Amino acid sequence: MQLVVKPKIPQGHLLHLVEIAGVLPRLAPRPTSIREDENLAQLIARWFVTALERVLEEGLSRGYRERTGELKSVRGRVSPLHSARLFYRGRLAVFSEYEAFDFDTPLNRLLLGAAKVVAAGVPFPEKTRRRAIRAIKRMDEVGEFCPGDLSARAERTTAHYADAATLAREVIESSGRSLSAGLGRGWGFLFRTAKPVEIGIRNILRESFADELAVTKKQFRFGGSKMNASPDLVFGDVLAVGDVKYKLGGDSWSRPDLYEVVAFAAAAEREHAVLANFRPLGSPALLPVQVGRIEITEVSCPADVELDPHEAAGIFAERVGSWVGRLRPTSLTPG
Repeated sequence: MQLVVKPKIPQGHLLHLVEIAGVLPRLAPRPTSIREDENLAQLIARWFVTALERVLEEGLSRGYRERTGELKSVRGRVSPLHSARLFYRGRLAVFSEYEAFDFDTPLNRLLLGAAKVVAAGVPFPEKTRRRAIRAIKRMDEVGEFCPGDLSARAERTTAHYADAATLAREVIESSGRSLSAGLGRGWGFLFRTAKPVEIGIRNILRESFADELAVTKKQFRFGGSKMNASPDLVFGDVLAVGDVKYKLGGDSWSRPDLYEVVAFAAAAEREHAVLANFRPLGSPALLPVQVGRIEITEVSCPADVELDPHEAAGIFAERVGSWVGRLRPTSLTPG
């Protein structure tokens, strides 16, 4: 029996939120087989940079390579003809074929080449690119990448290169991964889905509203106790609060979700709160509900496989902006 576990929302939307959240999943050491796709290209770039940093911490390996050129002293195999020409030109040197033992090895050039791809890749997150740049500065004795370096493989003495080299090839060849099974080599990753979604939603609103309205996460103490309430969304100087739920909205209010957001609003002493969740296009939002003096409003992020994740994020920001605009004199226009 094979069990296929899928995200609650379209895969592209989930990965977009994880990317915005900037959360690096926890790697599992056990390899797996997954399908190639462009969805997780940025994740592979982060994996590679992390693996490269581990290699640099353990130390780059040196290796022998064949070289030819002029030397001031005899080394390796001397070429009599070339050395004689140097002598008759008045140059006291010998021309030799010899082996150099340095960091300019195919494996190191492979890692350096992939690091430069990540550092120059505008689609990659700025933090990942900065980490790649720092790694490049620690590889100044390594030569330029050449296509033949793609065939370099880790051996017994360079076993700590295995993961970084594999991921470097994926970066250079512009490969990606999806969450589906396939023939490509990959590593398992694990993260609590709800947390990146919460951070991703908050970052979408922060970026959209910019300086017009701060969107943060704060704690509020329940009076007379040591317990705290931590709303996922706090708008402005506690203009209103909200809670993010990684789930599709239903036909009626969920009692536990409603109780939780009411508790957040009561702890913050606010009369308005929002419950942010997901709904397919065309699915109507629930009507606001009044609990005492507190009004709870549902605002859903569109979750439709035909809808671009960036467009869905824009629609969600507009909906939240319209809701906040009703709570204060001036309207809010997401950027």
